[in-house]
Amino acid sequence: MSTTCWPATYDETIHSLSASVIWWRGHRLRASRRSLAESHIRANVPDEKDFDKFLKRDIEKYFKDTKQKSITVEYELLRDGRTQSGIAYPKFYAWVTVRDGATIVDQGAVRVAAVQKKLFKVTHFVSEADIKRAPAALDEIFPLPVADKIRERVLK
Repeated sequence: MSTTCWPATYDETIHSLSASVIWWRGHRLRASRRSLAESHIRANVPDEKDFDKFLKRDIEKYFKDTKQKSITVEYELLRDGRTQSGIAYPKFYAWVTVRDGATIVDQGAVRVAAVQKKLFKVTHFVSEADIKRAPAALDEIFPLPVADKIRERVLK
């Protein structure tokens, strides 16, 4: 039976990751994949009190930068909780409506990564128009249950 040992923090250097063996500052440590994932989630997902504020701020910034307009954003999470795969940043999925005043400028699905408890990075945005043109493309970006939920919403 292996014991879980994970004293490293997010900012400390991890030299090698292979299965459940970690080399950290010259020491061989054993850690379960679950404990690695959980520590990565704790290190990256904002606290509950900041989550909505940070997510809205960062999605708005993404669209302000790409649309070059003064816009507002509404979002609805498409899945409760995050998706964690290995040591990648935890991912969240949302349906986004982008408005310029009362006018809808764009809407679609986003995948965002939580980074260091301070921000979210939009990794992908698929507009409603693109989803209608190529609904199968969602399967390469979103987990299948999320992709199915998006298709149900758009192709109803």
